[in-house]
Amino acid sequence: MFPNFVVPGWVKKYWFVKNKESFYPENIFNELNEVISKNNVENPIVSVCIVAYNEEKNILRSIASLANQKTKYSFELIYVDNNSTDNTKEIMEKAGVKVFSQPKKGISNARQAALEVAKGKFYLCGDADCIYPPTWLEEMMKKLDNNGVAGVYGRVAFYSHNYTSLRIGFALYELIKYWIHDLRGIKRPELSAGGASFGFVKEYADKIGGWNTTLKRGSDGYMTWKLKDYGKVLPVRSAKSLVWTVDRSLTRDGNLFVSTLIRIWKELTRIPEYLTKQKGDYKTIDSNKLK
Repeated sequence: MFPNFVVPGWVKKYWFVKNKESFYPENIFNELNEVISKNNVENPIVSVCIVAYNEEKNILRSIASLANQKTKYSFELIYVDNNSTDNTKEIMEKAGVKVFSQPKKGISNARQAALEVAKGKFYLCGDADCIYPPTWLEEMMKKLDNNGVAGVYGRVAFYSHNYTSLRIGFALYELIKYWIHDLRGIKRPELSAGGASFGFVKEYADKIGGWNTTLKRGSDGYMTWKLKDYGKVLPVRSAKSLVWTVDRSLTRDGNLFVSTLIRIWKELTRIPEYLTKQKGDYKTIDSNKLK
């Protein structure tokens, strides 16, 4: 899959911005309630689970895009509020999705809360600041709903917090990132799987003991590591499954150019690690662990 140099029109439809600021068109809530109520079934095949903490600017994009999935699979939308202090929970409730609360902070705690209430045979995990294509669920399930497959993970693309359509820098960054993820995935899928686009068989996750709540980061990698005991964990590379998110995670190391250089250097030093399976117990850096 070749990266996009321009943000697709369908993504911009979910930006919900006016004069570069987020806003909520009032009619969208009535539309979402109608769509979600129609799709609501007692025994869904798939549970789509999103956790949120202080995402009032982004949460409606996630809900609207997931509510409009085109799929043959029945599904439920579960949102877990992780003790937000803004209007995140109120927006989720107004949109009509199933909302649960997990006052104990931490993404792994919130994901575990979602797992415990999920009714589906399959659990798809997403992020509250992401926009999902209408074909995302169907594309993920094409691989997940097969014998011998325990989990799947997809790809993520970025758009600017300034809401500009042209994205040459992002496209080049993603070209490198996708190559690295493919290399990792050969022997070490736990290093490539991310919670923004991730799915697994719920029965296997329950046997594992659920999400590792001792980790503040990397619980998706741990889940992938454990799922390999039950079957393959496969990448989903289709353009129809590509998830879009705002670029805030890329600015932690400075601008995009700096972030790209840092990522390239880190990954070059780790190539030998990617070519062999990790032996023994799951290993992660100390900063990922809860103290």
